[in-house]
Amino acid sequence: MHSFALVLLFSSLSCFAADLNGVWTLNSKDGDGGPVKSELTIRDQAGTLKSKDGVREIKSMKRQGDALSFEVPWGDGIILVQLEASGDTIRGTWKA
Repeated sequence: MHSFALVLLFSSLSCFAADLNGVWTLNSKDGDGGPVKSELTIRDQAGTLKSKDGVREIKSMKRQGDALSFEVPWGDGIILVQLEASGDTIRGTWKA
């Protein structure tokens, strides 16, 4: 399995920094630099990641202040996501 980390930029559709619950639009790049658009829905300690490949439940969500981390099952592996909220934006990394 190849491992890489990419910068993600989420913009809020209905979220505030202190309250991460809601729907977030994800804009990132794949390993070849191509654009990837997804949608992250957060509700308390659960959520989903929706992409062109379907909807996946997020696992092992941890919140500490404005920091959020979770795992997304993808194919035979797992994507690890670490995010930090600031205002109406969340920035972070994901690693497959």
